[in-house]
Amino acid sequence: MSLSLLSLIFSNGSAPAVDTVRLALEADSAFWFGLVKDSGYAVAIGCLLEAPETFVTIKRWWRLRSRGEDHEETREDRGSPIIPIAAVGLIIIVIGIVAETYFEGKVSDVDALLRAHESDKITAAENEAAVATKNAGSAAVNAGLAQDSADNADDDAKDANDKAVAVEGKAKTLAVQLRSAETQLATVETKRAKLEKSLENMAICNASRVIGTWMNTRGKTSVDSLLPMRGQKVFIEVVKDAEARRAARNLHNALVFAKWDVPPVRLIDDDLEDGVSVQPSVAGRDPTKPYDNEASVANMNASEVGGKLVDFLHSYNWQATRGNPLDASRKKMLRDPAILPEGAIRVQIGLYPPVQFVSPPGDKETALVREQFRQMREKEYADDARREEEDLKNFPPEQREARRKRDAQSQADWKAEQAIRDNSTYPCQVLEQAP
Repeated sequence: MSLSLLSLIFSNGSAPAVDTVRLALEADSAFWFGLVKDSGYAVAIGCLLEAPETFVTIKRWWRLRSRGEDHEETREDRGSPIIPIAAVGLIIIVIGIVAETYFEGKVSDVDALLRAHESDKITAAENEAAVATKNAGSAAVNAGLAQDSADNADDDAKDANDKAVAVEGKAKTLAVQLRSAETQLATVETKRAKLEKSLENMAICNASRVIGTWMNTRGKTSVDSLLPMRGQKVFIEVVKDAEARRAARNLHNALVFAKWDVPPVRLIDDDLEDGVSVQPSVAGRDPTKPYDNEASVANMNASEVGGKLVDFLHSYNWQATRGNPLDASRKKMLRDPAILPEGAIRVQIGLYPPVQFVSPPGDKETALVREQFRQMREKEYADDARREEEDLKNFPPEQREARRKRDAQSQADWKAEQAIRDNSTYPCQVLEQAP
């Protein structure tokens, strides 16, 4: 029974752990049993030591019985070593018997402890077997419950999958709606930006041509951007119109406040172009005459200052452009330094320019053509950039980087040139009519 239980326990899983208690008890039992054997050997040795004296005693007895001789103990018999040897043997026998009795008791005690330990182990094994049997029954019940739960979970999973499919369908629908809403929002944003630009253009193109002159307590003035060019010679010409004359007076006062060299405003009867035209001098650049380096440098400086003056007027929403000085016939460049000296600038102020904020129906086709041309130009720029990037892949890394730097510089130069061209156009833009 116990062996079958132990074998059942040991057969479950890995090898059993070492029973240190059992090993200790078995070691004690072997120790005391070894002492029992040693005690037996001691008794045997004691008996051997008593054997000579026993032999002498039996010899005397035999003589007395068989011959009737009574042998008295002689002096030699009393000094024989047989007597102490026999005494030692007797002592050894007594000690051996006592020790053997004690050691056998210890062996019996250790065997009793070993049997008790085995009984505890068997009892524990039986309890564990009972618990294992009970757990096996519970596991079977739990397995049944788990199977039922798995079946329910499978049904729930199917329901969840169906719901997920439905949610996915709704998500796709919402994604489509979201993209549509984003497209509509982008369209609305485009229209909003266009409307904002329209309102801005309307404000710019209706702005009064006035320039205030002021200085605050910290020394900042309304013409700080013009102060570095103090001493610049400027001639102002204006048509005989009240609004144009007011504009000329405001410009004259601002330039004088900036310490520019500005003669009195000149009224002319000739018709001028609408708006404000800033015209740097080209005197001394007649190709039929010797090249005048000094005049050329002065005119280049005047051209640069003229661009800054246009920027200044644009900052006050004036519709100013950069132009070329023409003579009275308006067919040839004015190169006479007596009229417009080298390095000087002429500013002609005409009527307030008329602006159409919404293109009329008759101009709709023209506006559409302009828009198509703009889109085609942007597409060409994008295609050129893409082809350039593809071509760069065929170059070594060093040459590729050098070409990219050169292209970046060319792009920067083009933007600078475009900025100069923008200074030659009105800030107002003709708007298309809404469809």
